[in-house]
Amino acid sequence: MTFCQHIKIVLLVLLVVTCSNESATNTKAVVKRHWQSFTLRLEDTSIVQGQNTSDSIEIKSRDGKTTGYYVGKQGIDSLFSWAEYLLNYRQPIEIRTCTDYVGKLSVQVRYSDILTKRVDFTSICNWKEFTTETGKIDSILKLSVNR
Repeated sequence: MTFCQHIKIVLLVLLVVTCSNESATNTKAVVKRHWQSFTLRLEDTSIVQGQNTSDSIEIKSRDGKTTGYYVGKQGIDSLFSWAEYLLNYRQPIEIRTCTDYVGKLSVQVRYSDILTKRVDFTSICNWKEFTTETGKIDSILKLSVNR
């Protein structure tokens, strides 16, 4: 082999290594979740709704009155994240002693016009203590309502 052929081989190897490293870097991109809205039904007392395009939530109370509360874009994204966690909840549910089927929580996320996911939890005692995420949901709702 001539010197020129050796140089071509070395350059080809460097090109292949560079391209493979670049494609590996590109596959580590963060996947953004696309969603339109979420709805949380807390016990039989209130319905919380949020939209991806908003920085506020609406809470509809048992008497039918709807009130808007500012939570900020980060608050909306956090509520969505915790709602999605509950949609995919796979942990064994701790057995608790609740009488009369106490404790209800319904979570619904609308991803598009053709895809909506929903999960219902019943007999979970106090929904606020069901998971760490439900506790966080309760905290952000209390902060928003008490502003």
